[in-house]
Amino acid sequence: RHNQTRMNLKELFPLFSPIHALPDRVLFINTAEFERLKRYEINHSRVFILVSKGCLSLQIGGKTHYMEAHSFLDMLDGAPIQITSFSTDLKVYCLLPEYKFARESLKNLKPGPESHLLDTLHAPIIHLSIEEKNIIEKQLQLFEENLHNMKHHFREELAKTYFRSFMLELGNILFNHK
Repeated sequence: RHNQTRMNLKELFPLFSPIHALPDRVLFINTAEFERLKRYEINHSRVFILVSKGCLSLQIGGKTHYMEAHSFLDMLDGAPIQITSFSTDLKVYCLLPEYKFARESLKNLKPGPESHLLDTLHAPIIHLSIEEKNIIEKQLQLFEENLHNMKHHFREELAKTYFRSFMLELGNILFNHK
């Protein structure tokens, strides 16, 4: 358990191909790359994880949590996260935005209920309906496709736009869960 290397977002960037990131801004990890996270304890990073299919277990601040299909994790940068295991049929999306990138993307907008950030400290995982899962998944797919297009002249601007769109859809879902 203690053989995990502690990594913050800045230290994670060089471990992934440039098509998965805007360096020092945002990192997007898809299913194919997700296994690489098992070696690390993610520290001081905001982490969003959508499990579309399959299941995974992770430790948040030393406490074990399970995520199954249609579950979504929104973890603030306080507690360390460690992926411990996952099913062979896992389909997952993991988004790690740097604070400044998120702030610039949202332009002072705070989508979602006022209490959301406090809620995530106690219950970081929410279960989504199929429709909600599809909405979040579509947003994350758009984000990923944009990052993969290294030649796009407005790649960074689109990443901010897609992140904002993702956060607006998430905020709407969170209001519906209240």
